[in-house]
Amino acid sequence: KLKDEDPDKYEKLVRDAADTMSKLRISAAVDFPQFSMISPNHKLAYGMGFFAQGNLLLKVNPVSIIVPTIDIHARADVVAPVAFGMKFKNDRLALGVAPKLLKRIRADKTRLTFLEMEDFDITTQMGSGFGVDMGAIYKLTNKINVGAVVKDFGGFGGTKIKYGDEWEDAKSTSTLPTLLPGYTARIPSELNVGISYRMNKLLLFSVDVNDIWHSKNKVVWGTTLWPKIHAGCEVNLFNFLRGRFGINQGYPTFGFDINLWLFHIEYARWADERGLYAGDLAEWQHKIALTMRYSWGGKKPEPVKEEKPMEEAKAEIPASERINIAVTDFEARAPLSQSETAFISDFVRGDLVNAGKFNVVEKNNMDKILTEQGFQNSGCSSADCAVAMGKILNVKTIIVGSCGKLLNKYIVTLNAVEVETSKIVYSDNISVDNSDDIRSGVAGLVNKYASSVK
Repeated sequence: KLKDEDPDKYEKLVRDAADTMSKLRISAAVDFPQFSMISPNHKLAYGMGFFAQGNLLLKVNPVSIIVPTIDIHARADVVAPVAFGMKFKNDRLALGVAPKLLKRIRADKTRLTFLEMEDFDITTQMGSGFGVDMGAIYKLTNKINVGAVVKDFGGFGGTKIKYGDEWEDAKSTSTLPTLLPGYTARIPSELNVGISYRMNKLLLFSVDVNDIWHSKNKVVWGTTLWPKIHAGCEVNLFNFLRGRFGINQGYPTFGFDINLWLFHIEYARWADERGLYAGDLAEWQHKIALTMRYSWGGKKPEPVKEEKPMEEAKAEIPASERINIAVTDFEARAPLSQSETAFISDFVRGDLVNAGKFNVVEKNNMDKILTEQGFQNSGCSSADCAVAMGKILNVKTIIVGSCGKLLNKYIVTLNAVEVETSKIVYSDNISVDNSDDIRSGVAGLVNKYASSVK
């Protein structure tokens, strides 16, 4: 109980009550049933969809403790996107673009008292717009991916939404209807970047930074950096159950999803930062989603294979059971020289050794044996020459190939010749845009061949 002689305590109580009420925000969101179709898993993918969602925000304004006012903001969106995606650089780079049509219904009412809420009607305005989302993912290694997404790239100003004029009904017989003039609003563009690391088939780690172009207080890398950071770990507990833990804008997050063939159930618990810095004003949210999926036709994506350390892979096959193999000097084709192509042959030998399935004849030792037998190694690119060389070296398989440039692309071919039958039992090639990609391309070429050998 406060007495008249305690005015300071009274003012403090009023101020604390006002501060508490000013932080009262009630929000709700709902996603309506969504529909999407995606093409089979080919190099060029395409799809379309239909999505709808609505959200409502109620905010209390402490103008008066006895009779506070409320702001009501409601939005309902309907989005129809068409998406296209394509893979490049031996499927290491994926690019996508999604033009979209947007319909939005908005309703805003400010400074509404509780007494006025007994009988009121909110006028809605309808708006429409067109925007574009773009994204890219690059596979740095078999375990590390980096990506970037630009949302609402409607020029540099974002997606424009044009609202038409609407008449608001008169509040009483003594007043006239009010015109709500049309105007143009924008959904600001966002640039989000991220990186993921798959440690093994059970653990996946990821970090991303959202909306790095903008900041609430114009300081992108100051105190407002932390609300942009999202980090987490996904644990594949079973084939049908995955758990997620992490940090979202400085607050802990938790979630899981369950795959039951046709149905997908997802739950998430997180907080969004509504203040200027992490830990300022949290808005906790829950999400429960039920998705029904069905796929037909097309090529099913291959399961992610866990990479094993090279020493462990080698230990799986004893040396006595590995295949004896040799690599000839690859043929040089214009504009490459024989000395440049020699590096390609060395790359192939090294990658075959690392595959752990082969006993590879060392280059100097191979040249010594062939010299003793009076055999010329250079220029041996035909199958007949390779067979003759293989018999001298006493190997089961011999690798021949070539490297050159055609239409601004470097092309490397690899052929595996079975010495006993003189047949080419495996043939493949790669093409890369620049010389910096030759090394990784050769590694992928050899890995594919090694995987085909049983």
